[in-house]
Amino acid sequence: MEKILVDNSKLCVNKSPIKLNGVSIPDYFWLIEKEKQEIETAIRIIKKIGFNTIRVPILPGHFLFYSNYIDKTIKNIVDLSAKYKLYCILDWHAIGNPLHDQTRLKEYFHTKNNKQIFWYSANVEIASRGLDILSKLFGQSKHVIFEIYNEPCPAEKDIPQLNLTALPWKEWRKIANNLISIIRKNSKNLIIVSSNYWSFNLKNTSENPFSEHSNIAYSFHCYPIKNNKNWKEMLDFMKDFPVIVTEFGYDPDEKSQYKSSYKDYLKPFMDYLRKNEISWIAWCFSSSWRPRIVAKWDPFELSDFGKYLIKQID
Repeated sequence: MEKILVDNSKLCVNKSPIKLNGVSIPDYFWLIEKEKQEIETAIRIIKKIGFNTIRVPILPGHFLFYSNYIDKTIKNIVDLSAKYKLYCILDWHAIGNPLHDQTRLKEYFHTKNNKQIFWYSANVEIASRGLDILSKLFGQSKHVIFEIYNEPCPAEKDIPQLNLTALPWKEWRKIANNLISIIRKNSKNLIIVSSNYWSFNLKNTSENPFSEHSNIAYSFHCYPIKNNKNWKEMLDFMKDFPVIVTEFGYDPDEKSQYKSSYKDYLKPFMDYLRKNEISWIAWCFSSSWRPRIVAKWDPFELSDFGKYLIKQID
């Protein structure tokens, strides 16, 4: 398997011979305990379908709660992805404001010593520790890619109803720069960097990219919610920069932010990505974590989203 490298002098990742077409798998324990599926079975199916990449969400709360979490779970996935010749994105799956340690989705947590440990902890010190360990363990594995922080949020303004204060781009950039530097001490592999506003705001990214670092790409998340309606404008800002869409998806039956259809959402989005040769990783290769790609595991069947998605593989 060829090592993924981005030549930042040419900013060629969107036009490179290597294009990522992949899926995020659900959390390790979610897949095994809730969906009763073996990790290798899921990875084998992903490879058989024709995807070339898996994205692995590493939950900060699990990292803190479970003893030897990375050795017991993530190492197995990294080894299996190598076995099946898949690129493996290690995604530090934090959601929230690292500047003020404000975590979103606080309803998901562990309890330890009478304290809540949030699955998606926004704490930047935990992220720094986790990324240091991950890059030391896997930084020389040629199929591994690092994604530093899943969804930093919000952007320049407070969102009181979500208990989030502003995360200005300049402040997020400082934090991201530090996280990149931690990985760079241990690895030269590709690093995917998020923008603020749940990895959607690419305007500020395009105006102030991480040009001081090499082998950097930028993530983009897009779901069929009203706040994401200007997705084309956002991607247009980044036409001269390397972008990897690391989350997207829809569910025609879900009455939520994911509700849409192939015609209204997936087709125009995928047409744009194909035209501009942008790599993509869909969310989520699960039968219960929505928007789901799997309708059921036994016998295996794809969801509406999954059936249309596999037709997009290059």
